Amino acid sequence: MEETNVMGSVPDGAAPRPVQTSERIASIDVMRGIAVLGILVINIYAFSLPTAVLKNPPVAGGFTGADLATWIATHMLFYHKFMPIFSMLFGGGLILLASRLESRGLPVRGIYYRRILWLLLFGLCHAYLLWIGDILYFYAACGLLIYLFRKKSSRKLIILGVIFYLVVLPLQHGLGRMFEFMRETADRAEITLAEGGELNEAEAGILEGWRSIRENLDPTEEQLAEEIEVYRDGYAGIAKHRAQALVWMHTMATLFYFLWRIGGLMLIGMGLMKMGFFSAARSARFYAWMLIICYLAGLSIVYLGMRRLIANDFDFIYVYKEGAAFNVIGGPLVALGHVSLVMLICKAGILSWLTNRLAAVGRMAFSNYISQTIICTTLFYGYGFGLFAGFGRFQLMGFVLAIWILQLVVSPIWLKRFRFGPLEWLWRTLTYGKAQPFRIEAS
Repeated sequence: MEETNVMGSVPDGAAPRPVQTSERIASIDVMRGIAVLGILVINIYAFSLPTAVLKNPPVAGGFTGADLATWIATHMLFYHKFMPIFSMLFGGGLILLASRLESRGLPVRGIYYRRILWLLLFGLCHAYLLWIGDILYFYAACGLLIYLFRKKSSRKLIILGVIFYLVVLPLQHGLGRMFEFMRETADRAEITLAEGGELNEAEAGILEGWRSIRENLDPTEEQLAEEIEVYRDGYAGIAKHRAQALVWMHTMATLFYFLWRIGGLMLIGMGLMKMGFFSAARSARFYAWMLIICYLAGLSIVYLGMRRLIANDFDFIYVYKEGAAFNVIGGPLVALGHVSLVMLICKAGILSWLTNRLAAVGRMAFSNYISQTIICTTLFYGYGFGLFAGFGRFQLMGFVLAIWILQLVVSPIWLKRFRFGPLEWLWRTLTYGKAQPFRIEAS
């Protein structure tokens, strides 16, 4: 998982080394802890249900009663809300890294790019060996580019970030129009074949492509059953299944979607970090107004989009043409409302029994993120307990709660004995080229 002030720092000596405990910014650790726990609410669907469920919720997981209520709550408050927080914090981390190194007259680029390239490798291993839903690869890919913008003012960073981010709207709409054309062409081709006619090469290619797209985004019961069978089977079949999708995700999808969306959010996060937004440095009045405005605007947009998704039966062409736009716009606003609420709590110094634990989870965000993958794939995949597609949405929240409690309990205990989480330590060691102090020596 990404790091904010964790992205790197140096002590008072001449050589760079990781950020020390005394240098940490508590509100950022708390926010990162909330983000790593909150993202599991959506990731649990991707761990435990067929792939199409994120774009077409009725296909699995239950869509009536408590399951429907769970989907509504998670869609409104979590879906595309915590990924923006992570992305903005990642961008903010570059600002913290740069300011700490430059204040001591040390170069930033070498340390930053070593960290990013190691993160890229971690992401590839996580994706191909463990779980298709990895985000680390995309963070690293975007992280390679955002360094170029780090010296711009907060205002320019936010404006650039918004422009980059909104590029996904015409890209998604264009993709939806293409899908619509393919569907119409495929329908005509099906009629031609049914009447005994022949297709030309272009029509045959479009028909084949459309069938593949429909299988991924609007699968039949038989196709769903086949995917469930794969994930309830052994490791080799699961790895092969996800590798086929990852090649496309790590190439075309990265270029035409993730670089713009995640990169834009990172630039916004860089600007907000320069403004002191994530370090609780703004006034309580500022955060209160941000909370009110972002929640009112963001939740209203997301709610309207949710109603229209249901009215259009989650037709994926509608989703791409316009349906996804509501969450693209409203999601980051709700995310900023979440952050503003957390900053108010940190400034007030309340709920310290909880925020201290959340800060510990945040200090170990990388380890906790990967441990969520290990726990969930063991529970749901065939080489573990094989519970894939065995629970509805409401029941899945029980797994989320259990993992939350586990990480809130274990993280503070671990950090009483060790300076970093295990993967944080490994990442630092690889970045700085020598083993970092790990255990906390008893006084």
